Order: sequence, then C-alpha cells, then structure tokens
Amino acid sequence: MSLLAEQLITFGMLVGAGMVMAFVFDIYRVFKWLLKLPKLLIHFIDLAIWLAMAVVVFNILILGNWGEVRFYVFLGLMCGLGLYFKFCSKIAVKIFLEILDITRKLAKFIFKVFTYPIKIIGTIMKLIRGY
Repeated sequence: MSLLAEQLITFGMLVGAGMVMAFVFDIYRVFKWLLKLPKLLIHFIDLAIWLAMAVVVFNILILGNWGEVRFYVFLGLMCGLGLYFKFCSKIAVKIFLEILDITRKLAKFIFKVFTYPIKIIGTIMKLIRGY
C-alpha cells in the first residue's frame, strides 16, 4: 500500500476516533450533570478519560502509521470532534437522556414487581397478628 493510502486510512480512523471521543465526552457530561459529582472526583475522572482516549489514539496511530505523529493526526481528531459536535451532539444527548429515563422507569417498575409480594406478605402478617 502506498504512503498516501496509509495516511488517508489513518486520517479516516482518526476522524472516527475524534467522533468517538466527542461522544464519550457527551456521555460523561450528562452523567456529571445528573450526578452532581464533587470537583475533586471530577478531576480524577477527567484525567482517567483523557488517559483512556490517549491510549485509543496511540493504538490507532500504531495500527495506522507505526506511531508517527504528524499534523494530519491532529487535523483528523479535530475534524472528528467538530463533525460530531456540529451534527450529532444534540441528538445524541437527547437519545442518551431518553435511554436513561426509560432505564430509570424500568428499574422502578422491576423494583415494584419484586417488592409487591413482600408487601402482601407484610399485610397478611399484620392481619394474622391482629386476630
């Protein structure tokens, strides 16, 4: 394969990696907003996410061009981030919030289903004691 073809493939992989990085950031941003995490914990999570993303990009670079860091690497990541935030971010956050809401409602329903027999047994025990 030619050097240009390798660079184009790597560029495409980095655009995809930039989009995935932005998606992970959106998910983290939603959780941070919902859970109202303490600042110290946020700093540690930020560091962990950046380290994980650095490992992903490093692996892509190793696979794509033997780890060479060139201008197009940063350009590809920025293009991926920009494309995601321009066209996908609002929709993804809405979908993610909807999934979280459905999950919360489902967990609440399952909790009620499993606790209902216990409530019935408690009511029966109260009636038995009352006699």
